[in-house]
Amino acid sequence: MKLLLGLLLFFITISCSNPIVYKPNSSFTFLIKNTKQNKNDTLILFVTNDSWNVFQIKCIWRYSPIIDSLGSKTNITEMTGIVDKNYSFPFNIFFPSQIWLHPPRNVYLRMTELVPFPKIIFPIEQGQIIPWSLTPKSGWGEFEGITIIGEIKIIDRILFNNPVFSDLCWVLEAHAESVIGSYKSKYYFHEKYGFVYLFYDFNDFQVELSLIDAKISE
Repeated sequence: MKLLLGLLLFFITISCSNPIVYKPNSSFTFLIKNTKQNKNDTLILFVTNDSWNVFQIKCIWRYSPIIDSLGSKTNITEMTGIVDKNYSFPFNIFFPSQIWLHPPRNVYLRMTELVPFPKIIFPIEQGQIIPWSLTPKSGWGEFEGITIIGEIKIIDRILFNNPVFSDLCWVLEAHAESVIGSYKSKYYFHEKYGFVYLFYDFNDFQVELSLIDAKISE
């Protein structure tokens, strides 16, 4: 019986939902400003046509190359997943439509693991609170086994201008605590372009990611 229910859940999750924003072969380019350095980087999120951990969409974060003092170039890519589920009636009664993504978590963005990931649940409403809990597993070094507790709250809807569009975006504020510390983040969400602005406050330094280009596949 459990196997049958598991197969039914798998079928519904895979077959009865379509991505809202993060469709295969789409790409999103961000400008990164980091208060710890004088230069700005770019970061590209590319959405593949493959799955990740069965229920997610595989995506790739592509960082700006790192050039050392001798001029040697190191390219950094990071494979991870996105949840982008849009269920229609009656499946949306049992499975909430939602979008959340693993943020870039490499180099100086490694600490994004310590705050709630960008996440939205439909229907979007101001004042909505999304609880967050995460315990990083193997591969996360000093973060492994540490429980991170926090929440995401939708606080506003504002006009946001960037090189891609000028339109209203939902504003999400997030915070979390762990034995490592207490950190905050802010995200802007647009119904067509997804998470278009991410701001992280790690106390000692801040990082800002802002969308500067988008190519969304139909």
